[in-house]
Amino acid sequence: MLRAALALLVVAAVAWAGAMALGSAGTDAAAPDATAPAESDLAYLWVRVTARDEEAQALEVEVVDGELGGHRRGQIPAGSTGTLGCSELLTGVSGIKVGTTWVVSYVDEGQVALPVTLYGIESPEHFGGA
Repeated sequence: MLRAALALLVVAAVAWAGAMALGSAGTDAAAPDATAPAESDLAYLWVRVTARDEEAQALEVEVVDGELGGHRRGQIPAGSTGTLGCSELLTGVSGIKVGTTWVVSYVDEGQVALPVTLYGIESPEHFGGA
């Protein structure tokens, strides 16, 4: 009985070690998402939120001037107003308050006016702003 229990324990340990080796082989926990755009494909803008539509997952914004800490600024000029599609954001728009300022990123396809679909939204503090 003791031999059977020890044999089972050894088999389980070997199976676990094999599974761990297979699970980590060829994978990198820090590997980029295959669908994510390259940093060089993104453009950034400072925006002030003027309205929020949770049902449509969209924000109405005004583009404002702001420092981007070396990141590429989008071609949409300050003072422009329009819609940011937020369907790609994991968090949605419910936590984004009207009147707040954010730095947003989107895939740059040469847009010179809104609307654009957001790729990301960050606090201005990450870019040296307040």
